[in-house]
Amino acid sequence: MVCDDLNMSEYAIYNNPKAKPTTKKHKADLLEAFLGALYIDKSLEYCQTFCNACLFPRLQEFIMSQGWNDPKSKLQQCCLTLRSMEGGEPDIPVYKVIECLGPT
Repeated sequence: MVCDDLNMSEYAIYNNPKAKPTTKKHKADLLEAFLGALYIDKSLEYCQTFCNACLFPRLQEFIMSQGWNDPKSKLQQCCLTLRSMEGGEPDIPVYKVIECLGPT
């Protein structure tokens, strides 16, 4: 993960000094904030240089591993692929909650 490889959490300032990002979402938010700050402080050219060095080389492996692709996303992608091949069939899946268990 880019955030971990660059040790970004060591340079971020948090309300609670003991609260470092641990989830993928927190780390993604930190990387997004960094890119936004880089763009505002420097320019798009600096962002592109950063992406060329740190993000783009990882894209092929990321896409091929499909670690981001959960079962619901795979179903959605399959339906969209079939839909384009079959001229509109099958319908895009509609999801509904059948039952909720545990704390909310």
